[in-house]
Amino acid sequence: MKKLGLVLIALVIALGAMGVGYAAWAQNLTITNNVETGYISASFFDASVGTDEYADLEYKIKSDDNRDANGRLLKDVLEVDITDAYPGFNQTIWFRVINNGTVPFYLTPGKVVVNDGVNNVKNIITVTTDGIDSGDVVEPGQTSAWHSYFLNVPGKMSQGYVDPAQKHTYTVTIPLVATQSMVPEPTGTPTGN
Repeated sequence: MKKLGLVLIALVIALGAMGVGYAAWAQNLTITNNVETGYISASFFDASVGTDEYADLEYKIKSDDNRDANGRLLKDVLEVDITDAYPGFNQTIWFRVINNGTVPFYLTPGKVVVNDGVNNVKNIITVTTDGIDSGDVVEPGQTSAWHSYFLNVPGKMSQGYVDPAQKHTYTVTIPLVATQSMVPEPTGTPTGN
């Protein structure tokens, strides 16, 4: 019986020593990290319109009071005023955008609005966006290639359209729509320890 008691006492002492040894080698590890996500900051950089012998065109780049993640006011609206438009009038509006953000993006056509100063009009001026290349990725800090919108006044000779009013100004509002470009998955074998 004494031997059993000695064995139990030796076992308790051995287990206690193991616990002390484990505690001496164990330690807590706390890892703290901050993660910042990127943001899109797209603005019209510049624009260009041609001249016309009979109609006047003026454009302005302005803000729709949208701000990026850093609070910078975005120049995200291109307005084109057309005065004295006539049936058969057409013009290409060229523009470039700049990426002031941290995420690459590409352009997508936005909803263009034509206004006669009082109402939105749908049957005087057509706007096509074939000149936007969604494959053109604008990297952070870069300016895009030239893109375009095509404005046309078909007149009443085209079904469903009417002739523009004389001595009248129409405003074409073109919004800037930038969509995040997805980063491709890395290829190859990862390296490191």
